[in-house]
Amino acid sequence: MNKPRPRPQERIREYFLSRGYSEDPPDDGGLPSFSDGIYRTAVKTLSLEDLEDRNMLLQSLLEAASKSGSHDKTYVAMPKLLASVIDGKTLKEAGLGLLIYDERSVEEAIPARTNPRRIKAEPTSMDPSMTRELQILKAEISELKETVEKLKRELNTLKGSVKPLEGKIKEVEMRPEAPPPSPSSGLPSFFQDNPWLSVLSQRGREDDKIAS
Repeated sequence: MNKPRPRPQERIREYFLSRGYSEDPPDDGGLPSFSDGIYRTAVKTLSLEDLEDRNMLLQSLLEAASKSGSHDKTYVAMPKLLASVIDGKTLKEAGLGLLIYDERSVEEAIPARTNPRRIKAEPTSMDPSMTRELQILKAEISELKETVEKLKRELNTLKGSVKPLEGKIKEVEMRPEAPPPSPSSGLPSFFQDNPWLSVLSQRGREDDKIAS
């Protein structure tokens, strides 16, 4: 007894699973959906009946093109023998990829274009050693700030102590100087500034010279 051939949808499923994709729940329209961890891909599989009916073909292509808002990539899959009925340029302009299949294999004929509206920048992970160095640097900066604040407080305290001393120095500088003591400052008041005392003192010195 011959083994039943897998349906086209099953061949497409095996194609993505063999390439590391995981199968997501079908979207609202029932299209199969696959994810590689970064991009989400939808696939519209066309049968021979779809290709025979032009209106059905156009409707299927429009349905596939409309998935660009909910998926990162969208493919159209069809039998290899009838792939020539589809204009590859039209698919490329619509951003649709093309998968062709037969009873033995599935091949990518046209790569699907990634929808730029759904591309999200992946957060870059920082090296653990860089993270530790950054933490150490932050701690050193915090300690440096505390040291600067402490020095500011000590400087303000020092300024407060120096200011009174500056006032005292200015006060001393502004005081008038005392006159030098006169030679007769040690005599009684009635001898001070007495001209006769100077005459007598001079005469006494002259007598001493004569006697000698």
